[in-house]
Amino acid sequence: MAFSPNAETVYADGPFGSPLQPAKSEIRALLAQYENVISAFTTNGGLIFTLKSNMDSVLTHGPATMAWVIGDPVVGNNGVYQKLGVSGTGSWVRRADLPYSFIIASDAGAGTPNAIQATTSIPVSSSALVMMGVFESNTASPVTVSFNGGSALTIKTNTGSNIVAGGLTAGMIVLGVVSGSTFRLVSDQVSAAIVAAAEAAQAAAQAAQAAAETAASDAEVAKAAAEAAAAGVSLPPVAANRMLVDNAAGTARESKTFAEVRKLLRVAEQLTPEMYDVPTDGVTPAYVALQALFTAAEGKIVIMPREVTFDIGSSVLSIKEGTTVFWNGCTVRRSAAANNYAIEIDGADVTFVGALYHTSAGDRGLRIRHSNFSCEDGVWITADAAGTGGGDILRDAVRIDTNGAAYPKNVRGRFYITNFDMGLCSKGCEELFAYVKARTYRTAVWLRDTTHAEIRGSAKIGSPNNLGKPGENGILIESVAADYSSRDIQIVGFVVEDSGEHANRVGGQKIVADVWFTRCRTKNTGAADGTGVEPDDHGGCGFKVLGPTSVLGAYHQNIHFIDCVVEDIHMVDFTTDQNFAGFDIGKVIGCTVVNPIVRRSDPSDGAAFSCLNGIEIYGSQYVQVTNPLIDKPYQDGIFFFENASTAEVFWGQQNWYHTVVGGRVFSPGKAGVHVRPVNLTFRRISIQGLEVEGGERGLHYEVTGTGGQVLCSAELTCWNQTVETVTGTSTWPLKMSGTFQGANAAKNGSTFNDDTNAVFKHRKAGAWVSL
Repeated sequence: MAFSPNAETVYADGPFGSPLQPAKSEIRALLAQYENVISAFTTNGGLIFTLKSNMDSVLTHGPATMAWVIGDPVVGNNGVYQKLGVSGTGSWVRRADLPYSFIIASDAGAGTPNAIQATTSIPVSSSALVMMGVFESNTASPVTVSFNGGSALTIKTNTGSNIVAGGLTAGMIVLGVVSGSTFRLVSDQVSAAIVAAAEAAQAAAQAAQAAAETAASDAEVAKAAAEAAAAGVSLPPVAANRMLVDNAAGTARESKTFAEVRKLLRVAEQLTPEMYDVPTDGVTPAYVALQALFTAAEGKIVIMPREVTFDIGSSVLSIKEGTTVFWNGCTVRRSAAANNYAIEIDGADVTFVGALYHTSAGDRGLRIRHSNFSCEDGVWITADAAGTGGGDILRDAVRIDTNGAAYPKNVRGRFYITNFDMGLCSKGCEELFAYVKARTYRTAVWLRDTTHAEIRGSAKIGSPNNLGKPGENGILIESVAADYSSRDIQIVGFVVEDSGEHANRVGGQKIVADVWFTRCRTKNTGAADGTGVEPDDHGGCGFKVLGPTSVLGAYHQNIHFIDCVVEDIHMVDFTTDQNFAGFDIGKVIGCTVVNPIVRRSDPSDGAAFSCLNGIEIYGSQYVQVTNPLIDKPYQDGIFFFENASTAEVFWGQQNWYHTVVGGRVFSPGKAGVHVRPVNLTFRRISIQGLEVEGGERGLHYEVTGTGGQVLCSAELTCWNQTVETVTGTSTWPLKMSGTFQGANAAKNGSTFNDDTNAVFKHRKAGAWVSL
């Protein structure tokens, strides 16, 4: 059943802004039709069903009976129906939409801001107005709406225009009719806002007029007060390219530059080399333009193009505070030698992102003099020729030191260094976390007066300048400024090969404390051959710790080696020098060596030795060695000895409180354990559960002066010694097992489980008695 006129006709477009449209006579005609339908329905005894299926099951009504279906979940089933056929037969036929002048539609956000999906409880049609609340603001144009899963209708304004972006706002109520393939709003989206604003303005004007007419004198007073208040407002003068910002206290407005506003908002400006016409061909001199870029980049971000080269000649590139550089694999090339660093970090909070490559004809690379520097994606620094720097401590690939006012804190990075004799030198840094990969080095990493550091990486291929002298190390740790100025240092997983002298050294004439070497490995240490005139000061230990020898009572403290491996020490003179041990521990209080391994890389080479002595301990206190594995040292597996002090050189006054627990020594050239005091008394050296396979002796105790031992003891299992199982141990309580070779002097009460002769022996009255 169609209505004429219907809602589409009555509410069709009219003149913009006309309050008399639509005509009231047309509205009355439309509503009269609704009233007639309702009257006819009630007059004929109309029925109401909540489900169409319920109505279809009731055919007992006579012909022309009217019924409404309201509330059926299938929206299209709701409507006005007429009974066909006599009572008991026939069917129900839908005749019209429910005579609602308004239908409420719900937009619950099931669609998108620009493709709305709405639902109604009854079908929508062109005969009724639809009122719908908007769930979220639209972001584009045009906008469509679909009712009850039906076809998408383009939403049009009253004037027939598409809805602009933002024309529908969240929570807005719109009223419209379905017109063909469109859903046309009763009012225009723009005119609605204008009308509302005009009405508000009219109301305000009327109120103002009434107030002015009734209280003219009050208006004059208010005017005077307003003028006085305005006169009291003080704003900064107008200036070009500035903004007004409320101060932190909220009491005044301040004039700020754009840079100051960006800093307040923590928004960084981005710069590129193109902005400063920086040459990127690697040939044209680029320093002047590149430095101009970095001078302007303070507190900003610099984005480099991918993998281009900048030639800075012999100049110094200075990078300022707060700069973040995305290097993207670029190369900074120093094409001429100079007596300065190629790149200087001249401010705090500088960050390098992405790989930076620096190649140099000079002998100095990167200098870091301020805190909070980061290059965790890596800096590759390569000198043109091996041996660059000649071992001078001021000529290095990476240097971290003072800016004149303070030393840096919190430096983090990955450094790949090639052909520099001095790799990374940290002087006075606090909180250093670095991965260092050095190739063709003399000193790979030097930690001087450095605290709270962690170093990982490797050093391989010795410099052609190596002589085997002090300082030619993979890792060198020293306190120089004061006692304890180097402490709390972790060396983790660092591999050193081909060092000129010791692979790892903790030395210097000031106390160093709290150092850990964990899972570190060395190979072919002492690879340089020294002066060629023996004996000289050439050395080659895998790990060496020597406290201050110029100060009588000074000792390094708390030095630890965990799961470290030494292979193939390169010895020049097998007969004289203790400076080629796997682990050399001198003038230390508190040292642990846990699971150390000293070995040959090729066990099948019968002529090769792993080291001179596996572990050497002298002038120290409280050293514990746990589970050592020492393979074929030239002399002794573990050597406790005394260096004679002079008026100027002090090697320590005690060798006390040392423990060896477990472990094995294979094929020592001399003894598994050698204890040799000269004029000192060694105290409380305890060997517990060590096995010695081969060698001349399992345990050798000898005194070459007026010294001796107190409360030293040993529990050993020894096999296949060629001279004597134990020698010189008449004052030692022993608990032995294995091969009974020789006289084997021991303190009364000692025992020996003689596996060779299958007897158990007890030391009594200076002789062994079989039980």
